[in-house]
Formats: sequence, C-alpha cells, structure tokens
Amino acid sequence: PLQQDISLVAGGLVPGQITINDDNIGSSIGNNDGLANAGERLELSFALQNTTAASMRTVSGTISCDNSYVTIQNSAITYGNIAAGATVRNASPVIVDIAPSCPDGTPIRLVLQLSSQSGVQYTISEHIIVHNGRMTLVSQTVIDGQDAALDPDETAQLRFVLSNSGSSTLAGLNAELTSASQFIAITN
Repeated sequence: PLQQDISLVAGGLVPGQITINDDNIGSSIGNNDGLANAGERLELSFALQNTTAASMRTVSGTISCDNSYVTIQNSAITYGNIAAGATVRNASPVIVDIAPSCPDGTPIRLVLQLSSQSGVQYTISEHIIVHNGRMTLVSQTVIDGQDAALDPDETAQLRFVLSNSGSSTLAGLNAELTSASQFIAITN
C-alpha cells in the first residue's frame, strides 16, 4: 500500500453554482431553458465562496476552455473583494458560444485562473454538459404500390422515420435527399 504525507491548506476559494443564462436578453442567444444547448450563446456566472477567515481583495483572472466546440468571447473574469465566508459571483457574465455541431452530452471544462491582490493564485475547474438532439434513422419505406422495393425504371415515393434520442428538442429541421448513384434521379 502507498503511504504518503499530504498538506492541507486552511481555506481558499470553493466553487459554487454555475448560472447559465440563455434568455435572449443582453448577449445571450438561446431558448431560455437554463441549459447549455448546442448553437447557443451563453452568459455564464460562477459562484465562489471564500472559506478563509480573512477577506480576499481584488480577485480576478482569466477563464479558458480547450474544447474545440467552445469559443469564449471575453476571457477576463473579475470578482472584486470577497469577504471571509462570503459567496460572490463574477462581476460581468462570461460570454461563451457553443457550436451547433457540438454532440449531445459533451462535457465542457472551463478553467478559471484567478489571483488576489496579495498574489495568491487559484485554479478552479468548472464543468457543464452540452445538450443537443441526436437524430437516428428508424426506418425507410419504398411506396411503389407493388413490392416495396425500388426496381429499375420505377418511380416511387420514399418515407423516412427519424427519432431524436438526444437530450434537447429539435425544431425547424430541414433535410435534403441526395444520391451518389448516376442511376437514381431524385425529384421533389
């Protein structure tokens, strides 16, 4: 068995609740469900609690994310002074864009690199999950009035049944049916 001494620091900054604003007021663009959905612009607010016995002065820093589906519009983050035992939120929301192609269930890790006026450094990792639809082809049917198969020199209608197994509702979808075969012509 491994035996090791570790040192504990008395107090620091402890992350609290993340508020996701997607209500189309201010900089946010979304569906107002309070979730991080693909294709949205979010205003994020991060609560931090000072668990020390002393006030922390002028807490500020940057926020970053290494996920290619995420673009942070304003990486500077400011908390100002945090009294002993107090919980505060960043002074201005962090604006984050999530790509429409971000897969459902993608975990997004946001890293806050903060420091106080006294020079003490803090690294805090926060996580949010992205919600999106996930389309699946359930079935396709050839409607030709005969054998339900597309035969040479035959014109038929096709019906597709799709299912959304993702965690977010999809609306306003458009699709285009194409064929890579020179022997199949698709008409409206």
